[in-house]
Amino acid sequence: WWGGIITGTYTVYWYLVNGVPRYIGQTSNFIQRAQYHLETKGWLVEPIKGLQRLSSFDARAVEQVLIEFYGLENLYNKIFSVSVSNPLYPEAIKRGREILNSIGFFR
Repeated sequence: WWGGIITGTYTVYWYLVNGVPRYIGQTSNFIQRAQYHLETKGWLVEPIKGLQRLSSFDARAVEQVLIEFYGLENLYNKIFSVSVSNPLYPEAIKRGREILNSIGFFR
């Protein structure tokens, strides 16, 4: 278990194809969201360890950092979670990296 921080009820999750992330998402109701992805796209999504009890802001921040890390062009995601033009973008990126570093994600 990667520990993780607790700031809320949101979960950051992903859809993997042969171990490679193809979609990054976040939700306050993982069971419902996972069911939606399965029924509409046939995707089996899974929560990312250590990223299961985050605030809405923290989840969006982590999602944005991961989308940038894996590259929007390599993912099924259509848009960024936090737009580069959003005044909160710098703070979100900083916070997302902090959280991911705290769980050892980039090791």
